[in-house]
Amino acid sequence: MPKDSLVNVIVTGANSGVGFGISQRILSQVSSQRATDVGGDGNHTSDDSISPFLHQARRRGLRLILACRSQLRAEGAIKVLQREYLDAHARTESSSTHITLQYEHCDLSSVQSSRAFAERIKSNYTSIASLICNAGGGTFSGIDWVGATVQMLSHPLAAVTYPTYKLQSHGATSSDNLGWVFQMNIFGHFIIARELTALLEAESRTQPTSILWMSSLEASKCAYDLEGDFDMQRHAYSYEASKYLTEALAIGLDEELRASHSSTRSVIVHPGVVWSSIFYEHLGVLLDLLMALAFYMARWCGSPHHCISAFLGALSTTHVLLNLDHIKAQPARYASCCDRWGHPYVVTQPSVVAQEGDLYEMANLLLKPWLVALRIGYVPEHFSSPLLQLGERDGGATFVLVECPSGTGQIMSKLAAGEIDISIALTESLLAGRVRGNTTFELIGTYIESPLNWAVITAADSPYSSLSQLQGTTFGISRAGSGSQVMANVMALEKKWSEKPDFAIQGTFEALRGSVNDGSTSAFMWEWFTTLPYVKSGEVKFVGNQLTPWPSWSIVAGVHVDHTQATAFLDALDDAVRLFDKGRSDGSAVQYVRDTFGYDKDDVQKWLDGVTYSQNHLRVVSKSVVENTLNTLVDANVIEKQAEWDIASHVNTKVAKLE
Repeated sequence: MPKDSLVNVIVTGANSGVGFGISQRILSQVSSQRATDVGGDGNHTSDDSISPFLHQARRRGLRLILACRSQLRAEGAIKVLQREYLDAHARTESSSTHITLQYEHCDLSSVQSSRAFAERIKSNYTSIASLICNAGGGTFSGIDWVGATVQMLSHPLAAVTYPTYKLQSHGATSSDNLGWVFQMNIFGHFIIARELTALLEAESRTQPTSILWMSSLEASKCAYDLEGDFDMQRHAYSYEASKYLTEALAIGLDEELRASHSSTRSVIVHPGVVWSSIFYEHLGVLLDLLMALAFYMARWCGSPHHCISAFLGALSTTHVLLNLDHIKAQPARYASCCDRWGHPYVVTQPSVVAQEGDLYEMANLLLKPWLVALRIGYVPEHFSSPLLQLGERDGGATFVLVECPSGTGQIMSKLAAGEIDISIALTESLLAGRVRGNTTFELIGTYIESPLNWAVITAADSPYSSLSQLQGTTFGISRAGSGSQVMANVMALEKKWSEKPDFAIQGTFEALRGSVNDGSTSAFMWEWFTTLPYVKSGEVKFVGNQLTPWPSWSIVAGVHVDHTQATAFLDALDDAVRLFDKGRSDGSAVQYVRDTFGYDKDDVQKWLDGVTYSQNHLRVVSKSVVENTLNTLVDANVIEKQAEWDIASHVNTKVAKLE
């Protein structure tokens, strides 16, 4: 897609409701010769010289980006907008403004989708004029009919303006194990806003830019507990509280932007009361029509809040967008209102969180871990294939891969240094490292259940032809505490060698091969399949092998990693493992390993036949496996025996199930 000079506006949830009304209203203002939303009360006709946005959009053209979950519904909305606004104005008016309608997939309930959306926007466009954070939802489960009757009879106007009888369920979570309402209404938008700040700044060189946050008349703290239930999973009024936190974040972000002398504004808007389909499933056709009638009666009785139409409710949004250079720096929200005859106007209201200036800072601190992609350490070998495939699909949206070619020793060093967050590494070395004092990481899952086949390797022309001949000789190892060292000790234990091996640190796999060929070491141990091509080429030879007496690969996370973020990553990796396993039957798994690592097809198939990825969910750690591994490491003199193993201390039980 070309990076052109069009003015770009993003509207989330633009295919229906208020989001569709916003789209309609933007198009009506840009494509028409009569811009009614410019001016103090939203009803004044004005030349576009008064509005920097209209001036730029009419001069450069406009791209309206509909960010929606459903492509089908978004494309349907685009067809309606094209027919009712663009085609109609093209037939009746002389406007030559170029307008493009563009769909972009965005599921706010997924961190991965929100990040991927932001990455696509950054890749495809050079600037953004406005991000309109409209999409949202609630976990409405029904109506308290007794409460509705009482409120209707005692306070009829309040009953259709600030209803207290809507029932909401709680406990619903997103795919990232965050509160669903919190992620839909707040967090997904917050991620996108943070990611797109640079593009907003780029456009601000020619006009003021904005992030517009959709609030609600019903925004209320409702006993919201930021520290105890920040993502509102247990909140009985999560919708109202989410709009309360939306206002807090909008105000805090605006203060932050102004402090940095940015020309981008963060502004709160709301549509008043709009007739939408949000409660249709709980009302049915007849009651839904009666609700609409009640809204009109409230308007006729003098309520200024009942815009009813999404097009009228969208006025506050377009008013701010078109008059951004006149919007005052204050903790206020801009509300759509209507007189009894349906004439819309905009009023400024105090925000419901005007007196809580620290809320943004506290929320920002809690959300900070999610705003940075996880760093996943991995060994670039065949067993990492499901992880690599997941990385290709993720595209850097939620994590980045960090190569650790020297293996588990290097991985533990990077975990200790805070250079990576999560990794897949050898079970025995990880546990040995923790017992020896490296407690900067914890087990969070099991990756491969089958044992690892460790090859014992010597120079092709070495005099060694059996394992017994290697007793008391010097083994090359990658790093102290690495799997190559641990397994040499385990092998010496199982073979009942009277003389234990000595060790010489070599670092890389290449250096290990060089050490046996120059005679500085007698042998080294490495994964069989990885070494096989070098045996076939005649560089080294096998003299034996040793299977691990435990599942070979475990998953660990640094103790600094947020448990919800780690859980979300492991859930995605679990799906990737299942998908890779399905590829065994159609040959796609073999083909991927061949294409990625250049191995022989028959060798890959032989390796696949002998490997078993975790059959449970990856977020399971076996207590008996940990205990047996530790005991074997004691017997092999790798670690010293503790009085009694505290198995749970090695596992992050907020992420993994210990069973």
